Amino acid sequence: FQELLTASGLQDARLKAGSGILTTWHAHNPLFRIPIDHTLSSPGVTVLDFRRTAALDGSDHWPILAEILLP
Repeated sequence: FQELLTASGLQDARLKAGSGILTTWHAHNPLFRIPIDHTLSSPGVTVLDFRRTAALDGSDHWPILAEILLP
């Protein structure tokens, strides 16, 4: 993932928003959870909010919502 960020020049919206580690998988197993889903943004984009939303029926991932402000 770090190589992708470096090669593309994109930034992790989770870090830009100061959200810390938000696990998104595995929604049904509290012993094994990792931040596997990501949102990337250009350096000029402001990330106002980044959060995990309510789980969806049938999914083992939590959805994420990124609120952005375009320049």
